[in-house]
Order: sequence, then C-alpha cells, then structure tokens
Amino acid sequence: YVNTACLNIFLNELSKTYPNDTIILVMDGAGWHKSKTLVCPDNIEILYLPPYSPELNPVERFWEHIKRYTIRN
Repeated sequence: YVNTACLNIFLNELSKTYPNDTIILVMDGAGWHKSKTLVCPDNIEILYLPPYSPELNPVERFWEHIKRYTIRN
C-alpha cells in the first residue's frame, strides 16, 4: 500500500536498521509524505522537494521513459 501507515512502518524499520546514523530523506509532496499522522523517528530528517519541480525528482525521468518506450501505442 502507499499510505501514511506504511510510510510510518518504513521509517521505523529504517531507523532501527541504522540507529547510530542520521538519515536524510528527500521526498516529494505526496499526501502521505506530509500527513499529520506521519511519525518521523529522531534520527531521520525529511527534506521536501519544492512543489511543481518534477525536474528535481529522478523518478519522473523514469516514468517519462516508461511512457515513451514501453506503454505507448
């Protein structure tokens, strides 16, 4: 699933896997990334991409490639 509950589980597991490290995650503005119920562990810092900036999000280039070469008619 893609929701805040699953993201909370991921962040908790990530934090437990690297308890002595400071982790910086870069996320886009998806609703579950900015939910009020998101619980961010102390050793994780979240940086958000600016809105309307797909050029900063590498996955956007992947989706463009998929659309152009894989799922087009």
